[in-house]
Amino acid sequence: MAAAPAPAGALVLPWHYVADGGSDEGNDCTDRYEPCATIQHAIDESSPWDTVDVAAGTYAEQLAIDIPVTLRGAPTPSSPTTAPRR
Repeated sequence: MAAAPAPAGALVLPWHYVADGGSDEGNDCTDRYEPCATIQHAIDESSPWDTVDVAAGTYAEQLAIDIPVTLRGAPTPSSPTTAPRR
């Protein structure tokens, strides 16, 4: 679910990029040509109202999202799968 729009007059902050083959080490995820490897790391590097752009791929993660962020993914022809709840 996407976060609500930023309040009127709020500073629009950067996008963070995630892709297979990316690297989390020392990476703030803001360079689309040097993306992070994990969605969670991109979220952890985000500020409220940032957007995390996730490239097509498989990411075996359970996410903890404690700030309002927008997650954007590449469209796929198949249905996504989810990890079972504990």
